[in-house]
Amino acid sequence: MIRLANRWARSREVMILCGSEQGPARSLVSPDVAVIEVSPAVPRSITSRWKMGRRMQPLLQGWRPDVIVGPGNHVLPIFLAAGPSIAPVICKLSNPIDLRGLSIVPPALHALVRRRACVPLARIVAMSPALRDEAARYLNTDRVSVVGEPILSDLPQTRRRRLSTNLRLIFAGRLVAQKNVALALRTLAALPHDISLTIVGDGPDRARLEAMSRRLGLAGRVVFTGMVPDIRPYLEGSDLFLLPSRFEGYPAVVIEALAAGLPVITTPSSPAMREILIDHSFGRIVPADPIALATAIMAHEGCDGPDPCLLRPLLERHLLPASSECWLEILDAVAFDHKARPE
Repeated sequence: MIRLANRWARSREVMILCGSEQGPARSLVSPDVAVIEVSPAVPRSITSRWKMGRRMQPLLQGWRPDVIVGPGNHVLPIFLAAGPSIAPVICKLSNPIDLRGLSIVPPALHALVRRRACVPLARIVAMSPALRDEAARYLNTDRVSVVGEPILSDLPQTRRRRLSTNLRLIFAGRLVAQKNVALALRTLAALPHDISLTIVGDGPDRARLEAMSRRLGLAGRVVFTGMVPDIRPYLEGSDLFLLPSRFEGYPAVVIEALAAGLPVITTPSSPAMREILIDHSFGRIVPADPIALATAIMAHEGCDGPDPCLLRPLLERHLLPASSECWLEILDAVAFDHKARPE
């Protein structure tokens, strides 16, 4: 959402309200965007979203925004804690709204909290038709719009790559339970010894995953890079992207991988996956099983990468300028409707 905020600030007044300004994302924010930290600051903790919701109301009262945008499902508890809003709220769905079987929270409680949190939303923005349909069914609402995720600044010069016979796999993401990187390591252990895996990213599971790679005898075949400023050089040096996640919303990194000419092997982690991997050259969706993943990976050995002609329409839907304009149309319409209502 930072890239969108930077773009919106060219023609609108934009403020990012945060619990803490400390962190790597701060350097990505344009000087044209105001960044306001609640007082006192709210470092990340089990209660931070509740505290954030209670502390942001005075700031909103002073700033009087025309519309408030939530960057993902994770902010729904903040809106609940904040109470009645002084402006219409629009929230993007960053992960599937229905996590039954995927969350440690009891399903009935999970559904109650999600539905209650979504009731006051003026609009919900999903990143694909499949995610829109899932949200509409789960929340019993027609207030769901679709806007493509702004992943690409411009269209890359796509060329069809021939994959090597000693495949170089890559995973990129936070090293947390949701991403299920342990499954990627077990998959690598089931593959021939000349196949390697680069793990780009960091997180609380890193030490455990490094120890697991040693136990599986993968020394020399796995590289943990940690956080990197730009994933593109790592994609360009790889043949195939592996995404073993338990659940995803609309994973931007899959679009980035396809744009770099890499097929994607993934688990059925999101309803959107079937909308992305529309051709066998784009990759495959297989069960979350090491042998199934390894078999799908080997099927791409020595093959051609994604078909550029089929890929182009998919990439065009994820251009930043187009996504930004679609968002602004929604924001302007919601703000206008709110102001037109009688007090």
